[in-house]
Amino acid sequence: MKVKKTVNGTFIPKDEKGNYAFGNISSQYGATERYFTKNGKPWLPIIGEFHFSRYEEDKWDTELAKLKTQGLDGVAVYVFWNHHEISPAYFDFTGNRNIHKFLQLCKKHSLVCVLRIGPWCHGEVRLGGFPDYLRLIVGKRKSTCLYMRYVKRFWKALFEEVKD
Repeated sequence: MKVKKTVNGTFIPKDEKGNYAFGNISSQYGATERYFTKNGKPWLPIIGEFHFSRYEEDKWDTELAKLKTQGLDGVAVYVFWNHHEISPAYFDFTGNRNIHKFLQLCKKHSLVCVLRIGPWCHGEVRLGGFPDYLRLIVGKRKSTCLYMRYVKRFWKALFEEVKD
C-alpha cells in the first residue's frame, strides 16, 4: 500500500516520473523516496551553512560568491525566530534580517537555499531562537494551541517575505 506524502496535511505532488517536487512549480529540483534529483537525475548536493542574519547585509554577496567558487551547490540557513520577531507581533525583515534580499542573492549565484524555519533551532542562538516572550509559555515545542498560534503567526510573516 502506497502512502501519500504530505507536509502539514498538504499533499506533495509527484511529477510524471514519480519524483516529489519541492520549491516553486518550475523548480528543477525534487526527490524520490531514496535521493534528491536535479533535472530528473540523481543528485547529491554539497550544501554549506550560512546564518545570514549574523552577517552584515552588505557582505552577503561576497560571502555567497566565495561559497560558490568553493564548489557548493547551495546554502542551508536558519531563520532565527528571535532575530525577526522583535516584540510580540512586530516582525523586522530589514537590514541583516532581509531574507528576501538574501534569497535573491542566492539565486544570483545559482545557489540552492534550504530554509530551516524552525520554529526551534540548534544554531547556538539564545533560547533556541524563540522570542523572549515565549519563555513564559507552557508547552513549547509541543502542539499546544497557544504555542502553535504563535508559530503560525511567525510562519505567515516569514512566508510573505519568501513566497516569490
